[in-house]
Amino acid sequence: MPRPSVAELRPVVHPPGVKDRRSGEHWAGRMYMREVSLRVDRYLVNTRVTPNQVTYVMTLAGALAAPALLVPGIWGAV
Repeated sequence: MPRPSVAELRPVVHPPGVKDRRSGEHWAGRMYMREVSLRVDRYLVNTRVTPNQVTYVMTLAGALAAPALLVPGIWGAV
């Protein structure tokens, strides 16, 4: 099955009015992450990766990144 284009995904993933409505979402989330998610979804749509698996990976990444807060200076951010 061919990979869908961003134009084909946009009405399905982000219906009209979703990005414009007032919500608790940070402006950076609306501006960047919603655009990034379209491009990532484009690659994941034809794989066996489920949304729950993506959530587990992101949770694991956050848990592994937490100890970086204990490292002082610029190296903690790197």
